[in-house]
Amino acid sequence: MLSLSSFEEQPNLEATLETIQTGGRKAKAWLYDKIKGTKFALPALYFPKSLIPHDVWKACPTTTNSNEQSHCNINQDGTNLTVLGGIMRAWDYDSHMETSINVHDTYGIHTHDTAATHVQ
Repeated sequence: MLSLSSFEEQPNLEATLETIQTGGRKAKAWLYDKIKGTKFALPALYFPKSLIPHDVWKACPTTTNSNEQSHCNINQDGTNLTVLGGIMRAWDYDSHMETSINVHDTYGIHTHDTAATHVQ
């Protein structure tokens, strides 16, 4: 499953998905969720299916935590908005994130319960 978390295009994506599919009940459930259950899950894991710009993707850590969290954060702020409503929500979101970063940089305090994990 980690082979899907990639910036590079898989030589044979369908074969990889079939391999995961044959991995048992939990693997089938995981794959079903990533393909059918949540339309943003596979694009959050696999850059060639993503709409995230190249430089933003490369700036993210090697785990999928922040990518998936970004989708969650944006979707919590609103969907199906007018253009003006979307711009106003985006400005508000950016303002909150800037405040969060400034608090961390100034005081060393995380604004979340735990810091993000990074796998090396």
